[in-house]
Amino acid sequence: MKLFANRTVSVTPFLIAAFGSVLAIAIIIEVRIALITAEENTSELLRDKAEVTLSGIESRVHAILKPVAAQGLAITRMARADDNVGDDFTQAFAYGTLSASPQVQSMTIIVVNGATFEYSRDSAGIQSSEHPYTQRDKQILALAQRRGYAFWDEPRNVNGEVVIEHVSPAIAPGGELLGVLVQRVAASTISRSLVRVAESEQRETPFVLVGPTEVLAHPLLIAGNLNVPESDDRMPELADIGDAILESIWSANELPVLNLKPSKGVEIKGRRFGGKPYLFVFRTIENYGSTPWTVGAYLDGHSTEKQVGRIAFTVISGAIVLIVSVFVAFLIGRRAAAPAVRLAAAAELVHQGRLSEIERLPDTRLRELNHASQSFNQMVEGLKERDVIRDLFGKFVPERVATAMLRSPDGMLPQSTEATILFVDIAGFTPLAERVGPQDLVSILNEYFSALVDVIESHDGIVTQFQGDAILAVFNVPQLVPEHAAQAVSTARKIQQTVAHRTFKGERMSCRIGIATGPIIAGNVGALGRLNYTVHGDAVNLAARLEQLCKTQGTNLLIAGSTVSCITDVDFEPVAYITARGQSNSVMTYTIN
Repeated sequence: MKLFANRTVSVTPFLIAAFGSVLAIAIIIEVRIALITAEENTSELLRDKAEVTLSGIESRVHAILKPVAAQGLAITRMARADDNVGDDFTQAFAYGTLSASPQVQSMTIIVVNGATFEYSRDSAGIQSSEHPYTQRDKQILALAQRRGYAFWDEPRNVNGEVVIEHVSPAIAPGGELLGVLVQRVAASTISRSLVRVAESEQRETPFVLVGPTEVLAHPLLIAGNLNVPESDDRMPELADIGDAILESIWSANELPVLNLKPSKGVEIKGRRFGGKPYLFVFRTIENYGSTPWTVGAYLDGHSTEKQVGRIAFTVISGAIVLIVSVFVAFLIGRRAAAPAVRLAAAAELVHQGRLSEIERLPDTRLRELNHASQSFNQMVEGLKERDVIRDLFGKFVPERVATAMLRSPDGMLPQSTEATILFVDIAGFTPLAERVGPQDLVSILNEYFSALVDVIESHDGIVTQFQGDAILAVFNVPQLVPEHAAQAVSTARKIQQTVAHRTFKGERMSCRIGIATGPIIAGNVGALGRLNYTVHGDAVNLAARLEQLCKTQGTNLLIAGSTVSCITDVDFEPVAYITARGQSNSVMTYTIN
């Protein structure tokens, strides 16, 4: 936790992230709700359509076949052992049954230990015939004898036409098999019935498959479009009927069909064929032979793709809105953060003291930030005024003194401490003044004083007075200066080097310097309306006296022993004992070659 205690983030990315996150979450939730709703509604419509379609197809299949099975059971239950199957009553009964059951193409009565009676329908009416057992009749009798109940036999191809046979055994009360009633339904009847339903309702292409590949009913089978030779008694398969779309039903070319959850047993799959989408719906039904049937239909999947496209459009639209919203959030975040960013940048300039570079902060419509900007502008104006005062004040008193005095409204209190005084004066000033005139003299002095003040302040000294052509500098007040004696000596050596190696307005100059260390009193002295920061004490007088004695001692620098005693790393050369004016004790003086 301590690792992140002082971590900060910029307000601009924070506001952008905050605005963007809120908008993004809101839009994502809204798009998600719309997407779920649209997908659920679309899925429900497609699911209902698929189940209605299947229910219609399955009901038509049952409507054709179930009455046939019920009819067969009813007829065989009425059979008796003493019935004469070939008499006129039986023939009339058979004719009536065929007339009442248009879906039954033909019916056969196979009598045990007898003959086979055939009743069929053609363009001339109902025809009857009698013939001995065929191999097929023997198979049916064996199946009926073994099972003992009515059943649907496997669909088969008879002379190029697919038929479905319902076998109903006639059982005597004692359990003896009397005979078998076989009713045949042409598969084309189912195809025609399914096509009528498709044309009146959904215009889909219905189909009935036996197993995965054998085709029982399909619109193309109505007209006998069957690529199976009549001599071949096999069932037509998907590849035989000429419907390439249905042939692709089990292919792996899946299409997304939303999140459909149809009722139990119903399957919905998407397929693409020839660049077009198709939707397959189907389910498996039993009880019509040992092999399950698949009843279903396929329809043009453009409507499904349109629904999927609408959902995709919702997602894409949401993504676009999200991107636009994040961009808008970016603009709003930047605009909202701009006043705070400008305020922070300006505050940093204040911290660095670069007030002149600060531009006035503009107004903003955000009330709190606007108040902060106005207050900051007023503060900067106050600071600039203080700097102007300090700069102006610093032209008359040392800058550090001016700064300290501005920080203390009551002025600086008198200060008593040990300090080192440096007094420097121009040698030969009177002849110079007479030679150059007053205007040039002022220019020369200004350049000379500027050079020396830079040297003094670079060594932590301050200039308290300009006395004609002389400078009075002090080290260790008003701020403490460690090694103030050494700093004063270094200042003197630097002044001598500066004066010796340059001219001032074209004039060569030389100077005399006196240095002394001792107790002094520093403070603001003067009238109530006009003060001057100055220093007083014996060390001040001694430094001035040493500067004057340089003339008689043949040197440009005299340093009092009180100063030399504070310095251990400089080789000083003794000059002489002197007695300063106003002092009774003599002072040893030194210089530096």
